[in-house]
Amino acid sequence: MQSETGKTQEPAQSADRQGRPVAAQPQGISPSHGARLRPDLVLLPLGEDAVAFSEEIQRLAGLNASAAHLVRRMQDGVPVSALAEDLVSNGWASPR
Repeated sequence: MQSETGKTQEPAQSADRQGRPVAAQPQGISPSHGARLRPDLVLLPLGEDAVAFSEEIQRLAGLNASAAHLVRRMQDGVPVSALAEDLVSNGWASPR
């Protein structure tokens, strides 16, 4: 991006409270709002993976094992902010 003086400027980056850069949120999604699952969502096992089904909107979504784990944890009431640590502590991901 160029300024009025013609110099190239880098786009501003967001930072967390410790000043670390954070990735931009997709438009319309705010980390303070969190994520919610449909109340009628049912997980059905499919081998090592799962299928999520919403009766209300008649939709199926195939989930790999780690995605199914996240959905189960959210259904158990784990806050979205704790899901990354939950993946690490349960062996689904390695710490950075």
